[in-house]
This record gives sequence, C-alpha cells and structure tokens, in this order.
Amino acid sequence: MFVYKKAKPTVVRLYKSKYSEKAKKALKRIQEMLKQHEKEIVAALLFLWLTAEEEIDEFTVTEALSDKRKADNINDKYDEYLYEFADENLLPKFDSLGEQAFKTTYEDNKDIITMPDSQVIKPTSIHSPILPSEAPENITIPQTNQFDYGAFYGKWCDKRAGNLIVELNEVQHQNVKSILNDVTRQGDISPQSITRRIKDTVGLTQRQLGANQKYYNNIRRSLKETNPRLSAKEIDRRAGEAAKKYADRQRTDRAKSIARSELNAAHNQAAYSYVKWCIEHGYMKNVYRKWATSGNDNVCPICLALNGQITPFDKPYKVPSSVKYNGNDIMSPPAHTSCCCGEEFIEGNKNVSNPPSEWDKMTDTEKKAHINYHSDKEQYKAYKKRLGRDNVPKSLEKFQDLKYNNNEEWNELKAQYNSSNPKYNRTGYQRSEDGVIIATNHRKGGSVPKLLKPYSVLDMEKKDGHIERTFYDKDGNISKQIHPTNHGNPKLHPYGKNGEHTHTYVWKDGELSDRTIREMTDKERKDNSDIL
Repeated sequence: MFVYKKAKPTVVRLYKSKYSEKAKKALKRIQEMLKQHEKEIVAALLFLWLTAEEEIDEFTVTEALSDKRKADNINDKYDEYLYEFADENLLPKFDSLGEQAFKTTYEDNKDIITMPDSQVIKPTSIHSPILPSEAPENITIPQTNQFDYGAFYGKWCDKRAGNLIVELNEVQHQNVKSILNDVTRQGDISPQSITRRIKDTVGLTQRQLGANQKYYNNIRRSLKETNPRLSAKEIDRRAGEAAKKYADRQRTDRAKSIARSELNAAHNQAAYSYVKWCIEHGYMKNVYRKWATSGNDNVCPICLALNGQITPFDKPYKVPSSVKYNGNDIMSPPAHTSCCCGEEFIEGNKNVSNPPSEWDKMTDTEKKAHINYHSDKEQYKAYKKRLGRDNVPKSLEKFQDLKYNNNEEWNELKAQYNSSNPKYNRTGYQRSEDGVIIATNHRKGGSVPKLLKPYSVLDMEKKDGHIERTFYDKDGNISKQIHPTNHGNPKLHPYGKNGEHTHTYVWKDGELSDRTIREMTDKERKDNSDIL
C-alpha cells in the first residue's frame, strides 16, 4: 500500500496571490460585467450561426463542387449577417460597456487625479460630453476639454468589431473549402450530405472543424464496418446527426469564448480611454498600468507571467521569453480568448520599479507544474478513482508536489497505478504466433526508465539502428536486458558471434542489489530473434 509522505509545498497557487484593493475592485467589476452581458452576446452569436445555416442551399454547394472558385458564394448570406450582428449587437454592447466603464474608472482612480475633485470633468454619457455650460460654478472649461468619445473609444470599437467580422468571415470561408476538399477525396458522399455538413458546422474554428470532421469520418467508417447492409445515404444521415450534436456543443463553447474576450476587451479599453483622456488634459500625471490576473487556479502561463507586471501607460506589456507565446506585445487585457484579467492604474515616476511577477519568482519545476495544471488535474482524478482517496495525496497541489519534487515516491505511486489497471495486469510477456517476444514500448534514444508497466518490454533504438531490449517484471522493475552487440568492447563482452549478451537484475526492497552479465541462452535467442 502506498503511503504519501508530506512533501515541502513548492507549487504556487494563484489564489494565494495578494492583490491591492484597486485590483480586487477592477477584477470584481469585470466578473460583474461578464455576468450581466455575456449571455446576450452568446445568444446573438448562436442566432447568427443558425440564421446563416438556414441560408445555405444545395444548388450553390453543387455548383461549388464542380467549380471550386464558387466556394465563396456559399457564404454570401453569412457575410451579410456578420455585419448585421456587429451593428445590432456588438457595437451597441460596446457603447453600453463604455459608458459604465468611464464612470467607474473615474470613481476607482480618484487617488491619482491631481486636480481638485470639483474641477474634474466627470463623464456622464459617452454620447453626451460635458459642455462648458454644464461645468461647476466659477470653473471655465475650454471646448478642447470635452470628452471626445469618437477619438478615445469609438474608433477602437469600430476597429475591434471590424477585426472580429473579418476573422469570423475568413474562418468560415476556409472551413467550407476544407469540407469540400475532404469530401472530394472520399468521393462517396452525396451533395445533400455535403450541404448538411456545411450547414451543421457554421461558426466553428478551423481546429474545431478538424475535430468534427475526424469524428464524422470515424463514425462513417465504423458504420460501414459494423453495418455492411446500411445504405450510403443512411450511413451519412447517422454520422451527420452525431457530428451535428458535437458541433452544437462546439459552437456554444466558441460563442462563450468570443463573448468573454470581446466584452472584456471593450471594458478594459473603455477604462484605458478615459484615463488617457484625463492624462492628455492634465487631470492625471505619471500614470502606470499594472496587470492583474483573475486570481483563480485556472490562470494560464501567459497571464501568470504578466501578473503584477508594471508598464508605462502608453507602453505594452512584455510576455517573458520563457513563456510559449507567438503573438505580439499585449497592450491591455485580454491576452487570449476567455481571458478575464484586468489592470489597475497607479501613479509613479520615470524610475518606477517593475517588481518580479509571480512567474519570475517560480522555479522551473513550478512553471512546469503550472503549465501542466489541467492535464495533472485529470490525471489526479484518474489516480483517485483507481487507487482510492486514501492512497493518493489529499489535494491536487500535493499531488503535483509529489509528481515534480519527489521522483522516488512518484515512481512508486505510478507503478501502483499501472499495475492496478486490468488492461496491463498481465501474467506474462506478449508473444507473436511464432513465439517471438512482442515489444510493448519503443523509443529512439534516451535513458531506460527504472519502472514501467508490469511485464512491459521496451525496445530502445540506438543511433546506428540496432535495438536493445529491456524486460520488466510483475512489479514493473527491470528484470533483464538483451544487447545484440558488444558495445564496441569485445574484451568486456566476449559472448556469442557478435558480442550479444544478457544483463540480469535483482531487486531488494525497491533497491537494485545485483546486476550480472552473461551469455545469452538458446531460449533467449529464440525469444529475441527479431533484434539479433
């Protein structure tokens, strides 16, 4: 029975990070904003895709099959509906968010407003800038001090909405072409089924489409093999229905990602725009921005690396080179789809220090643990299910501590997990019909692992192409190794015709107690004839 020994905690958890009151307030506003508006944009996107789906007709698809140049015609109505979506849903929502954010940004940043409160122009409406006649008594406000919505926020909204429309448009056009190319290669799918496929996958990303196409093709293949009497039409119908249900889930996921990203971008840009206006009109000076993650344990490595980073107001945030990121410098959150990060505005000077971020403070092991957080979470669930809660660490954090900081105990736990899997709990080695050993693992170069699944056989391919074979016993420990050469040292390995020999291992209490080298037996030669 495996007993977990408490390890020294080393894996950083973001919910332990400390945030300023201003950062907490900014993140709270983002969550409240998403809760209030996210569902509306999700519903609008799903309606957009459903409406576009209904406009795709078989005649246009058939034309595109005969002339690939007409593939774009399939999306004509979709292109029109995209602009309607922007005008009727996206831009009005941006306006509403902007108006809220301008007001709350003023309230949240009184601490860095350098003019008396009575002299600051407070935003009232993004479409109704404060006029001189509306200013407090005895205060003269030049016309240039009116808040210019178009210059500071409106242009950004138009550009952001336009970029989203272009992206959605391009992805849909590429997806249609991918489907046409895929079915052309198969050659046994009717135009009706192709039309249905295009309809059902409207709104997916290229990666989602690839997954859906694979799912669809696998079902068709399975139906052909298991139900040979089914007609091609019925096979297409069943596979199409299954793939459509999958696509519906994929569309919902994408709609949520788009909604969250666009709303958060609009919210943060509105705050940025108002502060920029205040700086240009002298109400704020020496302003810096500080990145604040959402503060939960699902923060990605990119945002974790940016957490706490301070940058001059007009400069972008820099993603550390140690983090895998292929995009441009990030001017403000969000950093990626579904990002819920925010930022706070602080007062500084030209020599303001940029403290190390949470990422900078981490060791390489801690970074690895964070990058693998989601896969480790699923692995932890699997270990608890198979071994029981009492035989694994009590929390995911402790599970990661063990995995990344205690190699010996981790190997012991992993061997116990593998040996308890009925699929791998063999009573002996696998063999081919002619009695030759079947290798269960194959690697090119590297070191031979101390533990593998019980009764595993590992073939290690060397640079010159020859194979060295390692056998593992019922406990998953190395039991013997078959070497087909003398390693270039005939004096040390004076065995067989080519120096082929066997190493045997003896283990005691989990420690290697003996390792010998000897001549290969006739049975071993027969068992391993494929590598000799």
